[in-house]
Amino acid sequence: MITKKGQFMKKSTQARGRPRSFDREAALAQMTELFWRQGYDATSVADLTESIGVNTPSLYSAFGNKEKAYCEAVDYYRHNEGQRVWENVEAQSSARDAVASLLHTSAEDFTRSNKPRGCMVVLGALNMADSNAAIVKRMKSYRAEAREKLKAKIQAGIENGELPDTADAEAIACFYHSVQQGMAVRARDGASRKELEQTADLALLGWELVTGSRG
Repeated sequence: MITKKGQFMKKSTQARGRPRSFDREAALAQMTELFWRQGYDATSVADLTESIGVNTPSLYSAFGNKEKAYCEAVDYYRHNEGQRVWENVEAQSSARDAVASLLHTSAEDFTRSNKPRGCMVVLGALNMADSNAAIVKRMKSYRAEAREKLKAKIQAGIENGELPDTADAEAIACFYHSVQQGMAVRARDGASRKELEQTADLALLGWELVTGSRG
């Protein structure tokens, strides 16, 4: 069960299987925060079983192996914790507003006091190794997908006349997506929301230069 503070309470397990009161959704949320905070490599199966209060066979029964659990946790993050950033981007009618929303919403979400800092998709699995190559490939594809969403908003700005025909949607998207990824690292290092918003504002000051527009 979940306490008022959102912590997953341990239940006594039977000799086999999961606890009768096992809440899979709550366990997934708990594992997501653990992976988000520690990363894939630094999180052991023992960490996972301790965090959700089950034994190893029960964890495997519910989620498969560690890799499968991580993939499910990342999907949970993308559709819950990380959703607001991109919903706000999609809601904007101009390319500049979309980029501003990306950076400022990220500054807020990356520094929430009740959540791990930064972005799980950016920080969760960066190192290529034989043991986690499939995980790294998956995370790279998610980051590329996010960059493509931003590129689509910028391309729309070119097509509707907000930005000049000479604007390079790919280059602009790469630049501002790189700024956002850097903000995730800075948040993990302890940067405040105010500091990240200053970074966002400075990046936006270069909008006309980056896009070749005249405002």
